[in-house]
Amino acid sequence: MKRSSLALALAAVLLAGGLARADSLSSIPDPGYSVLPPDALSGPVPGKIDRIVYPTIGFPSIVSHGDTLSVLFLLGRRSRPAFRVTLRRTLGPVQNEEPLPLQQVAYETSWKGYRIVAQIPDGTPPDMYDLVVREVNADALDIQPNAVKVMDEIPEKFRFIHIADSQQGDPRGILSPANLNAFSTDPNETLDQELKEIRYLDPAFTVLSGDLMFGIDYYTEYEMAHGLWARAGFPVFMVPGNHDGYATTKVYQYRGIRALPKDGLEYWRRYFGPLYYSFDFGRYHFVAVNSYSGEPSRRESVNIVVLNYGGEVDREQMEWLSRDLAAATAAGKQSILFMHHNPRGRLGRPGGPYVPNVPFEWETVKKLLENYLGTGNYEDLKGQSWNDEASGKGLLELVAKNSVSHVLIGHIHRDALGQVGNVQFIETTTMSSSGQYWGYRLFEVDGGDVRRVDYEGTARQSIPAGNLLLHPEGNSGTKGKVTIDVANGLSRAMDGKLEFYMPWTRSGYAANGGQIVDIVRVEEKAIVNVTTNAAPGPSFTNPTVTTVEVTAKGFVPPPVPGCSQGVDFRRSSGGGPSGPAAVAALLWFFVLPAAVWLAGRRLARARAARATA
Repeated sequence: MKRSSLALALAAVLLAGGLARADSLSSIPDPGYSVLPPDALSGPVPGKIDRIVYPTIGFPSIVSHGDTLSVLFLLGRRSRPAFRVTLRRTLGPVQNEEPLPLQQVAYETSWKGYRIVAQIPDGTPPDMYDLVVREVNADALDIQPNAVKVMDEIPEKFRFIHIADSQQGDPRGILSPANLNAFSTDPNETLDQELKEIRYLDPAFTVLSGDLMFGIDYYTEYEMAHGLWARAGFPVFMVPGNHDGYATTKVYQYRGIRALPKDGLEYWRRYFGPLYYSFDFGRYHFVAVNSYSGEPSRRESVNIVVLNYGGEVDREQMEWLSRDLAAATAAGKQSILFMHHNPRGRLGRPGGPYVPNVPFEWETVKKLLENYLGTGNYEDLKGQSWNDEASGKGLLELVAKNSVSHVLIGHIHRDALGQVGNVQFIETTTMSSSGQYWGYRLFEVDGGDVRRVDYEGTARQSIPAGNLLLHPEGNSGTKGKVTIDVANGLSRAMDGKLEFYMPWTRSGYAANGGQIVDIVRVEEKAIVNVTTNAAPGPSFTNPTVTTVEVTAKGFVPPPVPGCSQGVDFRRSSGGGPSGPAAVAALLWFFVLPAAVWLAGRRLARARAARATA
């Protein structure tokens, strides 16, 4: 299928109902990947994307009250289906579902799928949701976790976070000193902690510049990564890196066998969504660029050893990018690109060897393996940043002639800054792999100003992970008083938002140590959102603790089954329970046993009478 056919479908999405703005969708590639694996693979690719093509866990949708949510749903057949679209909150102890009224359902013959347009009612609680789409009276059902964020409105002032290189399954992360992390030296534990810290910082969204995997066992690693990001609790716009996209064979299969048991980019499509796309957020246009594209032979590896692990953008994506940036510039949007590799290469020079789309030599593979194991020192095979010189230059030309302000990059596992003209090239440290300290980079936006928030000047730009710990007490949705301690080991104050799960009360709630900004009722429970400012700590290992407490006014705990409310059965000077509790105790300990005894006596007498008759 041609991408132009889908572009027409998406244009219809954006113009649906004559709305000036629908959801955040701007452009998406061909969704046909969800149907069949490519011929080059030796077997089918498992995955989590079945029917919902947009939004997905890796390409979510951000909508506000009064907007419409556009859903692209593959069905494989044309009929007259009735759909039910639901937003489902599954994070935390207070969960709820929000059914959405449908405005339009249309079948797109160009890509054999349905475009479903749903309304976001004004009363929908602002939150992060899973998306559930069901064909009524049929077996077509799909769920995309962490796929839709609802906001009151799209703000002019917001923050977003750039992250990169989580690399689950990378053994080098365990060996990394992580010397700025007071929480844990275990990469997986730290990733969970980083999600909690980012939720506290309450960004509008995050952008992730690839390398979610290591590349040894794609099935296991993609399953782990999907499970992690499914519970993020904030939108994560993802793009793959080189570790996500290796086209892997086995060592014993290498000579003369061309079938590829797995292609990482096919796994990406089936687990997270499209390889490249763009979206709008207010006046800003964000573009996800797949900088590890090209044919599988260009990305071929023997297990983790790969010749070409630097950047390349293939011709098809470059043509799409040219059209996309030109349209955003014409619309007056400021564009921000995020990708894995730096198109500037080694300060503008292509880095490392490059063998385009042909199998690499066995001798080179052995040298790369020796470099990786530390037994070799082949400098010309180290430090690949960008492989394909032509696409690197072409990408830089597109950036220069369009309204691009920032290019956000990962790959090198450390913070770095560069600038070409008015365009900032910003590289961010790893979340949990080898290299620099683990962390994430914060940006604050106010109107037309995008400000990079450096943690400690240019020496430590990203926020060191594992130093902003939350310790809740009683935050289960059943307590009338809940406290959360925020332990801040960072050298600067960190403002954020906390969620308190409490019983619903009409009398309201009071907060100490923070300010209540929103209360969401979910049946007989409530989610109380409180902002606070965690004071800085003197050191990573000696954090300052800020305590935030929320009390439900007038809340009376429900009675314990079998007991009267408010009764303490511990022995006291009063001699024991009284009132209704005394009656219950009398019934339980005296009346009931006596009744059983009398019934037994009567039964025994009846049996004796029958025996003598």
